[in-house]
Amino acid sequence: MATANFQARVERINLAHSQISARDRLAAEMARLQPDAGREIENAQRAGSARKTGFSALMTAILTGLVCGALAAMLLIGVTSDGSPIGPGTEHNHALFLGALGGLGISPLMLMIALVRQGRAPRLALFALAYLSGLVVTLLA
Repeated sequence: MATANFQARVERINLAHSQISARDRLAAEMARLQPDAGREIENAQRAGSARKTGFSALMTAILTGLVCGALAAMLLIGVTSDGSPIGPGTEHNHALFLGALGGLGISPLMLMIALVRQGRAPRLALFALAYLSGLVVTLLA
């Protein structure tokens, strides 16, 4: 009887240990060998997830996107307008025109990347949407 209870207990312990991941086992072993190592692992895990996602961080992403989009649109307007200091026929027009088209073409690409990475980078989606909004509103004005 005592042997059966002992064997059942060993099976329960083995089952519980098989469900623990290798990462958790390594962390427990390191904590057992070095008492301060467990705290270092926890601090490293917390540091990666302690990104600022408060209201101020989200508003910063939106306002930065609006300003960058408006600047890209103003550059595009300046490069294509006659009589502008950077307009057609000036010496730096071709280089600035390619940059302005790049600023216009990057907005859908940013939106696609933000769609894929929405869980890991929530501020990128806000920045990309604000960038596109600033670009379109400035071009239509």
